[in-house]
Amino acid sequence: MTTGLESLGCIGEIPGYATHMDEVVKAARYLKYDGYIGIALTGTASAMKVQEVCRAGLRP
Repeated sequence: MTTGLESLGCIGEIPGYATHMDEVVKAARYLKYDGYIGIALTGTASAMKVQEVCRAGLRP
């Protein structure tokens, strides 16, 4: 039984799908590390701001 989809190329693998998924996985890995870097930078900026405020409070 044929459905006529063979002529449209809808049977079998999707061309480029595996390559596309590999790129998505790579991007997800980078975004994961980007999140960790962002958290570290935010923590550092917060610590610097606390130090700045503490120093300002020590001035006569």
